[in-house]
Amino acid sequence: MNQISKVSLMIAGLLVAGFFAQAQIGGGGITGGGGGPAVTTGTFQITYPIACSTTPTQDWAYIKTGNVITVYPTNLVSCTSDSISFNTTGGTTLPAAAIPVQEAVFPTSAADNGVNIGATVRFGTNGSVFIGASIFNYNTTWTGSGVKEFPATNLGFSAFTYRTAP
Repeated sequence: MNQISKVSLMIAGLLVAGFFAQAQIGGGGITGGGGGPAVTTGTFQITYPIACSTTPTQDWAYIKTGNVITVYPTNLVSCTSDSISFNTTGGTTLPAAAIPVQEAVFPTSAADNGVNIGATVRFGTNGSVFIGASIFNYNTTWTGSGVKEFPATNLGFSAFTYRTAP
């Protein structure tokens, strides 16, 4: 993801939180102005042991303003499927700062057996991440063979904004 895209995502997160007037954007990143909610940024990794013949790892980044967070993958997960699921069960999960106060479900893009599809990503209150092979339901199953990708290679990256604990 290029630097302009990262800044755009950060500004979008600030706008959602109603914090833009309090932000200062500089060489050291984004910091809160006087009296506004705290702004933090960070990165984390998620592993998907229930997905493929290997356990793929995906890098994520976030910007959090008060109790509103925007998370986004910074790389593509692509692996050979050996499961009809795509989730973090038994693997690493969201860090405490990124766990939603209620389940957060979003449409996104993916590829199933080499075909670009509309998909769904769910961030659970227990820190789990599920990716469903349908834009309407994160419990929809994947093809048990072929290549899985999240997000889809040629459809771009997605950002997801939701509420967390303060």
